[in-house]
Amino acid sequence: NSLQSIPLHDIRSDIFADLLQYIYSGKIELDESNVQDLLIASDMIQLSEVVQFCCHYLSIALNEKNVVDVWKLADQFQCTSLKKDAEHYLLMNFRSVLRTDAMKTITKELLIEVISNDDLVVDHEQQVFEAILVWYCNNPKQPIEPLLDYVRFEYISPEHLNVVLEQIGVVRTTSTER
Repeated sequence: NSLQSIPLHDIRSDIFADLLQYIYSGKIELDESNVQDLLIASDMIQLSEVVQFCCHYLSIALNEKNVVDVWKLADQFQCTSLKKDAEHYLLMNFRSVLRTDAMKTITKELLIEVISNDDLVVDHEQQVFEAILVWYCNNPKQPIEPLLDYVRFEYISPEHLNVVLEQIGVVRTTSTER
């Protein structure tokens, strides 16, 4: 009884065709629509050259919308240089990433890595606090306290702090005058 086929779970046929073409020709075309699937599939079938090509492509194509997903992919597949590139991109472009949905999906590990780094570029400390709140609103079952240790509250005005906390419903406004 001979084996007629080998199932390749989780590899789309077009992605497998691209990898097969690479095996025969040494050429592969990467673009935004296929690079992540090619990275996953080439890692699965141990085509380390293609993994490297994909990591390099992703490093060049980093932007504020994809940087968190690229970091997660790099972490998953131990692409250390891509992971470092994504972290560096986040440090330098934190303000623009903060305005995207990427902040909702950031991992706690990556958020701590970024906000604890002295090279983080922000306009003001409120942006660090806001990033933590965005993360927390999307991960309410996880404790926020460890993250708050990285906020330098002395650089945030009490008025701004109250406005932000009111917006997310943490504190209620009081009518007592001082």
